[in-house]
Amino acid sequence: MGGKDLALLLPACFIGLYLLLEAVDWGLCLAAPVIGRDEKEWGYIINLMRPAVDGNELWFIIASFMLSVMVKAPAGTPASYSNWMAFTGTLIVGGSCLRMLGIWFFQRVNKRLTANMLCLYSMASLFVIGATGPLVITTNSSIFIGAAILSGIWAVIGSFQLGALYGAVKARGSLQERFRRACLYSYLLSAVIYMIFIFLLWKPVNTYWHTGAYLWLSWAASCMLFIGSFAATRKRLTGWGLGLAYAAFIFALSVFLSLCITVIPLQFDIDMGALKCALHQWPATIILVVTVIWTFSVFIYRLRRKSE
Repeated sequence: MGGKDLALLLPACFIGLYLLLEAVDWGLCLAAPVIGRDEKEWGYIINLMRPAVDGNELWFIIASFMLSVMVKAPAGTPASYSNWMAFTGTLIVGGSCLRMLGIWFFQRVNKRLTANMLCLYSMASLFVIGATGPLVITTNSSIFIGAAILSGIWAVIGSFQLGALYGAVKARGSLQERFRRACLYSYLLSAVIYMIFIFLLWKPVNTYWHTGAYLWLSWAASCMLFIGSFAATRKRLTGWGLGLAYAAFIFALSVFLSLCITVIPLQFDIDMGALKCALHQWPATIILVVTVIWTFSVFIYRLRRKSE
């Protein structure tokens, strides 16, 4: 890994943190109309996303700022990368605003409509975010179209899986059992899509990805952790299942993010000087400390929140 790869490592980790911390909220949005059966259950699932103002989007915003400053498209190259970051950021912020409105306002009017609205927006946004990811690092290879579609589907199913598993940890009674069953079904579909996605992604990048062994190690680790999470959830050890699922997603995300930080320097110019100048002009340390305290305090609160 060279200097340019290392320069991209920090924003890649920030994007990974956003995806991990926010996946449960996206997943609960997807699960609300599927698992809930009446006004009480829809309201309960929506309220699992409280306090809504969790600050997770700041991780993506910080990463976007860093990448927009130091990643420069060569002359004559379409600015598809910058467009992707701006479009993705709009979907992410829009989803956060919609969840806040749903939690604090819309559900007071109509819980079923709120659940359906959150689900449709989340499904469309996650598919687009997941599908456009592989297209950013491609050189017009047709095989990436299949990988992009599978990536979009996996983003939806993976988020649903984490959201349903979190619901199974926090809910009680019949609602908990429906959360658990939905999670088990999504495991099977997610595993198949993930394996096909990795195979499609590996073939066109094998020639220039010098850390290919890392892909298979991460893939093997994520598969073993997914199996462990599935087994724990099946035995109704949902707390253990959630912990193993988070660990599995860390390895699964690292496969794609490590590919990004390897491929992007081959297609774009990396200007470390511009990043250093930009960081000197902003209170970067203060912003980062606030983000860490804010987001992880909310994350711990949600994990320790009492079951109902």
